[in-house]
Amino acid sequence: MHSLLILIFAALSGPGIQRAPLLAIRNVAVVDVERGVVRPHMTVVIGDGRIIAVGKSWRSRIPDGAQVIDGTNRFLIPGLWDMHVHALFDEVPEKFFPLFLAYGVTSIRDMGTDRSPAGIAALKSSGPRIHAAGPWVDGPHPVNPGSIAVSNASDARAAVDSLVAQGVDFIKVYSLLPRDAYVAIADEAHRKGIPFAGHVPETVTAWEASEAGQRSIEHLYGVLRACSSDEASMLEEMTHRMADADAATSAVPLLISQSLHAIDTFDAGKAAMLAEVFKRNRTALDPTLIWHRTRARTADDAFLADPRTRQIPDWMGEVWANRMAGRRKSETPADIAARKRLLDRYMMLTRFFAERGVVVLAGTDTGEPYCFPGSSLHEELALLVEAGLSPARALRAATSDAAAFMGERDLGTIAAGKRADVVLLDANPLVDIHNTTKIRTVISRGVITGGR
Repeated sequence: MHSLLILIFAALSGPGIQRAPLLAIRNVAVVDVERGVVRPHMTVVIGDGRIIAVGKSWRSRIPDGAQVIDGTNRFLIPGLWDMHVHALFDEVPEKFFPLFLAYGVTSIRDMGTDRSPAGIAALKSSGPRIHAAGPWVDGPHPVNPGSIAVSNASDARAAVDSLVAQGVDFIKVYSLLPRDAYVAIADEAHRKGIPFAGHVPETVTAWEASEAGQRSIEHLYGVLRACSSDEASMLEEMTHRMADADAATSAVPLLISQSLHAIDTFDAGKAAMLAEVFKRNRTALDPTLIWHRTRARTADDAFLADPRTRQIPDWMGEVWANRMAGRRKSETPADIAARKRLLDRYMMLTRFFAERGVVVLAGTDTGEPYCFPGSSLHEELALLVEAGLSPARALRAATSDAAAFMGERDLGTIAAGKRADVVLLDANPLVDIHNTTKIRTVISRGVITGGR
């Protein structure tokens, strides 16, 4: 923890950032995240934002004038991805971006903001690499301010066309979309050649979302219900509730009760068939286990006193405090127990689908209460391992699998020709995933952005 505090200080001290035309990390153990092995005694040469060479130290030549970093007894991993953040609101990038980099998060996928696509584009030249959806696309009475509200298929197609014209990277679908609007979004996104991802709307099944081409399912929403033998009746009941103008709040108790019922009616055979659908369609799951853990800790005073709240903008802190106060006032001990039970089930589902070859991504929902920039990604990795993934598989969820999912084939691994986003660690993350926090140096876009 002490080393991370030093690293954060270095990242936040802009003038202290080091720059060199060439970097060489000598005698380092390179972590091959795809094979889950370590390649010891390697030298990695970086220049002009790319990895120039990776080779055994005894036969590697370090270019004249290169800044040399001693990698002895240290481990080099690819830069980390946080695949679910909300980090582009006013004042947030200035606070969050240095912290992402300090914790080795060199790429982010932003899953919804009120910042315009043009404003997002202006942020892409600095900080972590950004893939962003822009505004959420939701039903006629959206959950989040800044969403695009759609009521029917015509509205949905127009929303996709507008967002494509503005240059978003993908479309973010949300929970309250009417069924016909969701189908239209899927069709129009396919026609326009743009990915769509997000929540499974309450009027759609996870199976249907995968078949429609939804690239990722966030928070495992819809997945638990899809594994229930009683899915059809629950879908009918929720579809009826979605007709209410106040569905954003009135459906929450029903959603919790249905989720608990889905646990009781879990059908392993149906879940296994769903896994095959996800694999065939290359539908990824982004479970955001840390977000589910936060929802289960509403009554934990020590948790709510987390000192990292000082890292967020004042206005966001007020939103968090008000939201958590509302939950503490309205949620009963039975509700908290239900949230804990759901967290356990979501962890089981994460393992279940990962074991069957479904792509799992590492995301945090940073920007939501008690999901913090950078540090929460390391907590998510630990939760993935606690759920049953190996450290290597968890690490892939934030490196090679994330990069491949985003179509960024020159990121996510350490090899000559790849872009130079790497993190130097003091201990081996394949032995203990918590070692991802033992950060010595962060290199983003070929430049040292923090370290000690």
